[in-house]
Amino acid sequence: MGRSQPVLPSQYSGFGTPEESNKLWKAMVAAGTPSILMAYDLPSQLGLDPDHPKAEGKVGRVGCSLSSQRDWEVA
Repeated sequence: MGRSQPVLPSQYSGFGTPEESNKLWKAMVAAGTPSILMAYDLPSQLGLDPDHPKAEGKVGRVGCSLSSQRDWEVA
């Protein structure tokens, strides 16, 4: 890709709720970010529900918590 097209930088981001992440991503696009990669929290990456005992203390901590279709639509 580097020979025929310039390589565009991407931003890896997301945190908290889908609403908070959506607001962040919109601000990044408005500031000129060419590409955004969504960061998911650990329970979402592992396919755990937010109320699962293994997810305690990790929901929305290091990425966006996406646990339902509605969360994806909002994000």
